[in-house]
Formats: sequence, C-alpha cells, structure tokens
Amino acid sequence: MPPPDSDPEEVKRWWHSLTPGQQDRVKQWFPNTLRNRDGIPIAVRNELNLSVLQRELTRLQNGWLSRDGVWHTDTDKLADLRALRDTLAAHPGTSLILLDT
Repeated sequence: MPPPDSDPEEVKRWWHSLTPGQQDRVKQWFPNTLRNRDGIPIAVRNELNLSVLQRELTRLQNGWLSRDGVWHTDTDKLADLRALRDTLAAHPGTSLILLDT
C-alpha cells in the first residue's frame, strides 16, 4: 500500500494493480485507510463509508455506559449522521466519499 502522503495517481495505479480478490482483502483489513483516500475508486470509498455511517448510527443509537455508571449518547452527532443518511437516501446516485467520525 502506498504511504499516506502518496500522490492520488500513485494510489490509483496501486489499486488497479491488485486482483479483485486482493482488493477485497485490502478493503477488509484496512477499511479506514482506504475510505477517505484520494486515488481509491469512488465506489469503494462510498461502500466503506456507508458501512462506517451505519456502524456509527448504531453505536450512537445504543449509547454507552461510562465508568461512573452514567448512560451517554451524543445526540447532536446522531442527528447530524441521521441527516446525512436521509440526504443520501433522497439523492440516489450520490456517493459518500469522505466521512470524518
């Protein structure tokens, strides 16, 4: 895998040099490295970011228990991610190529 500061064209060449099986393994092993990386195909970035979006929605909907026994959730972030999900659903064909969680 090219270093993080690599030119997007170098990343693109690297990605297309992989077999489909290798691409699948890299997506499984390094989803967070690939999902916002210039040079990775938009369809791949979208696929990986949609998975992260769903995982974050589930995590925030479930909340979490802190060490002091207080139940938490980030309602603002949850509302933002729900709005993003709804916007994507309202605009078929739109890709989620950057997601900062």
